[in-house]
Amino acid sequence: MIAKGKKFRYIFNQLIKGQKDLGLKYLLLIWCIFSGYFVNFIKSNKFYFNKKVYKYFYGSYNHTWVNERAIEIPLVNQEIVTHLKNKKSILEIGNVMNYYHPFKHEVIDKYEKGKGIINQDALDFKLQKKYDLIISISTMEHVGWDEKIKDETKIIRAVENLKKHLNKEGQIIMTVPLGYNPFLDKIIEKKQLTSEAYFFKRGLFGRWKQISWEKAKHTQYIEEISAKVLVLMVIKN
Repeated sequence: MIAKGKKFRYIFNQLIKGQKDLGLKYLLLIWCIFSGYFVNFIKSNKFYFNKKVYKYFYGSYNHTWVNERAIEIPLVNQEIVTHLKNKKSILEIGNVMNYYHPFKHEVIDKYEKGKGIINQDALDFKLQKKYDLIISISTMEHVGWDEKIKDETKIIRAVENLKKHLNKEGQIIMTVPLGYNPFLDKIIEKKQLTSEAYFFKRGLFGRWKQISWEKAKHTQYIEEISAKVLVLMVIKN
């Protein structure tokens, strides 16, 4: 049995045994010092939303560990799982979940082609049925902004159209990056879509933390690193 105080020295000596490269020895020394912190970092694969614990989502598609998908997917998927268990109907705006947790549902996407995808605009699509849950993951920020003619109120009208497709007790779960669409940022600040909005800020090593609007506002969107603050909105009839 190795005494606790001698454990580090023993491991280091075993690693460098026979090593003549001084640079490699220093790298091994650094690894010995920080490996424990790295392991603990990997184990702390969780974030909090309203005091509830969620696990980060790490997927190869779109490298989710470096962007807001790491928390968007688990947050929205929790609602999806609950609704599917209760045999509730789900509509998605923007074809996103099919890349991560595919399930049988209808999708409204203006541009993307695929099975079950309806190529219509969120503003004026009309379906014959209503839904218990409508989800949208980092899609609605493009409405009225990434268009030939910018329209600062189009997203408000689009959300009104979504609400027309909700059942009486239905709800919309929508995530958007703050700072991408200045029109939308003002709408969020004025609570024109909903008063139920939650904010998450990305920190060191892609760790996300729930914050207040006061800490979230005036966030700049940096395209190279994607969202710094994510907004989760819950909209009801």
